[in-house]
Order: sequence, then C-alpha cells, then structure tokens
Amino acid sequence: KFFHSSVIVRRRFFDKVGLYDESYLRSQDKELWMRGVYKGCNYANLPEPLIEYATNDYNRSWGTIFERIKALFKMVRTYQVKNGYTLILKSLTYSLLVKMHLYKPVVLRNV
Repeated sequence: KFFHSSVIVRRRFFDKVGLYDESYLRSQDKELWMRGVYKGCNYANLPEPLIEYATNDYNRSWGTIFERIKALFKMVRTYQVKNGYTLILKSLTYSLLVKMHLYKPVVLRNV
C-alpha cells in the first residue's frame, strides 16, 4: 500500500508507464500503480513512515464508493487481475460496513 503524497518516482517510470489516466475517477493513482505492475515495474516501501495521513475517519460519500468500485472493475478487466472480482467484493464490503458504521477501521478504534 502506498500513501500517494509520499511516493518518490523516477522519471523513467513515467517514460515506461505513462501518466495518470483520468478516466479512472477517484482511482487514478491505483490505476497508475497497476499499470506499472502490468508493465513489469517493481515497488518498495521504506521501513519508516514519512508522513501522517488524515483519513477523515474513512467517511466516504456513496458517490465516491461507487466511482472507486466502478474503477476497480475497469482495472480488473483491463489488467486481468487474478482473483480481481474477489478483491472488489472485499473492498465493497469493507466500504459499505465502514459507511454504515458497522465496522471501525483498526487505526480508529482507540481514537
């Protein structure tokens, strides 16, 4: 998992993969990373955090949830993601449970 605001990328990554595809509403960054995987790029995380990330208590609008799921379907079809539809179902279930206040993300449980 990447926190987009802390990503450092070499120019040759963009030369190989291209720029953001704005047709993936609310998921341009995820699609960019997926396209990189599809084109053979490697990623790594540093062991220490570089930023603090505000989640707004994971409060997402129904429209945002819909757009993200729609973009995930498009990515699964485009990049032939193994078990992609299972991942979409998990993501949708998680988003709905958080939205309906039936599940609180671990990072917010002690807040």
